[in-house]
Amino acid sequence: MINKAERKVLIFEDSTEENKSEVIENIFRIDKNEKILCIGDVQSGKTSKMIQIIKASINKGYKATIIFGGSTKILIEQTTKRLKKEFQNNRNFYIYQIINEESSDEIHGDLRGKDTHLIFVLIKSKNVDENLKKLLNIFRNHFTLQKGIIFMDDECDSYSLLFKNETKLESEENLNEKTIASKINNFFNALKENPDVRTKYLSITATPFDNIQFNQENKYDRSVIFKTDKQYTGNEYFLEKKNFYLAINSSYKNPDSWGDIIKKAFDCWICDTFRLLSKPENIEKIKLLEKENKWNAKTEIEKLTHSEFVININVKKPTHEKCRDILFETIADAFSPLNITKYIEENNFISSEFQNFISNLKNNLCVYLVNSNPYRFAYTNNGFKEEKNIEYVSGECLFQILIGGNKISRGLTINNLITEIMLSAPDGESECDTLLQKSRWFGYRMLTANYMHVFTNENIKEKYKKAQECLDFIHKNGNDIEKLIAKKGDWKI
Repeated sequence: MINKAERKVLIFEDSTEENKSEVIENIFRIDKNEKILCIGDVQSGKTSKMIQIIKASINKGYKATIIFGGSTKILIEQTTKRLKKEFQNNRNFYIYQIINEESSDEIHGDLRGKDTHLIFVLIKSKNVDENLKKLLNIFRNHFTLQKGIIFMDDECDSYSLLFKNETKLESEENLNEKTIASKINNFFNALKENPDVRTKYLSITATPFDNIQFNQENKYDRSVIFKTDKQYTGNEYFLEKKNFYLAINSSYKNPDSWGDIIKKAFDCWICDTFRLLSKPENIEKIKLLEKENKWNAKTEIEKLTHSEFVININVKKPTHEKCRDILFETIADAFSPLNITKYIEENNFISSEFQNFISNLKNNLCVYLVNSNPYRFAYTNNGFKEEKNIEYVSGECLFQILIGGNKISRGLTINNLITEIMLSAPDGESECDTLLQKSRWFGYRMLTANYMHVFTNENIKEKYKKAQECLDFIHKNGNDIEKLIAKKGDWKI
């Protein structure tokens, strides 16, 4: 159903640094209807850029923003929550979340007589075109369309668009995804040619390879690159970091080896988390952040007080249950008095501090199965208690473990990630796109990077090295759509 934010007043000064930025100026330097490919790095703050664009669009006179927030409810919730947090102190502002066909039927009455800027966050579903038509009719009743509508297609990559030939798609679900993309494109293309409508369409992605290679009929007018600052920790950073990638001699095709891998990675997670939480310098950083009270203080403090562990494997759901069962056995064994003593002796931990840490871990540990029917399991003295239909939220528990595949890999923000197992390697035409999207450890991790590890095989690590060559080309030529198109099929890794 619709989630409504409080009414808010919009005051965005053109003198702010964010509206002066090169990216914002580039987006709005041409005042005509156009389609722009916007390229950022994985976990580099693309949502922040989207918010900056929304603010700038208001100053340019645009009245509405439609955001295609992804094809899963968890991504829609993540985007909506971020928008509400950003605009919570402004009135005359409406944020709507539309996750089904009925949602759009309830909007019209709420807007009557209001001078508002509207943001709609839509899920990419089979009814997306019907919801878009309803929204357009609502807009016509409240403002002339010449005032302007911004479309933002977030996470616009191969998984959400699937531009390949239908004969290469393996399931009805994928065919539906392709149909959804076509519906969105057809809807916007019709608006773009309408002289009575002012609009821009921004395809926002960290992995534009399929947009360029397979989507030539969906012509982009130009491209814009979102630059990152020096604090960003991405592919190049982690490739250069010694002992970050820890080699395993296995893949998802060898389930008999999963037990040893999960145990090794879980032991690593426990030890690295304890080091992170107990290090005196980090405790002092928390006190300093609390005093400074900066805008990002809460997020930074959470990184020094919370910890997350991910098992990422892109295979059918029963395999996730198998990983869960192995994990539960591993945890029960790790929490035994004998193994606690072993952790202390092998790592020279202070016994009382580590014992307190284990007690805190037991009281605040949750495991999530991130699939179509999400489950959360909370640790108790009698084992894990099952809770159905609890969606993952980063930071909800002090210590969280995620098991999943595509729903983890595509757009999900895992703020407090310390350890990950990555068993399955992408293959085929979209492998560069898929590999980089799976890399949820990219981001702004300077505070915790020295405690982080990814367990994967040598084949996957080599793919990351080849992917960096593709990224270097994107970073150099990202503002030139013709050069990107000319490269075409040279993205294979």
